[in-house]
Amino acid sequence: MNYSIVIPVYNGSFCLEELFSRIKTVFESRNETFEAIFVDDQSEDQSWETIKKIKKQNPENVTGIRLAKNFGQHNATVCGFANATGNQVISMDDDLQHLPEEIPKLIEKQKETNADIVYGISSSQRKSLLREAGSKVMKAGAKNINTGKGDGSSFRLLTKDLAQSLAQNETRFVYLEEMIYWYTTNVAFAEVQWSKGKRKKSRYSFPSLFVFSHDIIIGYSATPIRMMTWGGFIFSVISFLIGLNFIIKKMMLKAEVDGFTALIVSVMFSSSFILFSIGVIGDYLRRLYLMMNASPQYSVKEKI
Repeated sequence: MNYSIVIPVYNGSFCLEELFSRIKTVFESRNETFEAIFVDDQSEDQSWETIKKIKKQNPENVTGIRLAKNFGQHNATVCGFANATGNQVISMDDDLQHLPEEIPKLIEKQKETNADIVYGISSSQRKSLLREAGSKVMKAGAKNINTGKGDGSSFRLLTKDLAQSLAQNETRFVYLEEMIYWYTTNVAFAEVQWSKGKRKKSRYSFPSLFVFSHDIIIGYSATPIRMMTWGGFIFSVISFLIGLNFIIKKMMLKAEVDGFTALIVSVMFSSSFILFSIGVIGDYLRRLYLMMNASPQYSVKEKI
């Protein structure tokens, strides 16, 4: 098998048949073998029935997997990696934002660079201002956490070895753009064309994007702990200087010091910082608890 195409699916019944048809046309024109792995992340529409229909029509080229509950796009993608048999693995979205006709560009870039992973990126992609800002923040975080390049997309080509390494990792919270840099820095990028996609509503709401960003920061970075350390140090220095100022005024200058307001402000500020720090520590402890309980990345309900 030359290529495995992993497609995490959530409420994508409206375009799965067209997506598969176009993927099939691409690989038949290249005279290369392929398999399409559809991972249904507990869709609320007819996606699973559509996958079964595609499987029935193309039994040699399609694998369908239905997860027991909604685990998220990245977890569903890892599930697809675990079931891939191709020499190289390609992941893409289910809504035709990633054009199957652009897959050869990923393949050629990998042959040219011998990279472990090739991202398909588009400079012409358009998002709303808020989503664009959120995307830039997340990319900046990806760049800082593991000194990665800070670019990437869910349209990617991976070597089989890298895909298997990712599939064997047991981290409960999966963020592929960071996990990839745990295993390789041999990364390449191919300029591709993206379409607007046929999904009318994004699978991510603003609250879910906020939660996802929070999970990335807590799950893949010690930055909050460092901020607490430096915050505590800075607050200690400020408190010492303020206290020293009061002592000098009182003992040397014999001035009257109105300390009640300063005391209240100091207590409220320090209490807020302490509560915030406890919350951050609690998040890290929750992560450790989930890791110790060996919560699964995903659970397969049905496979065809």
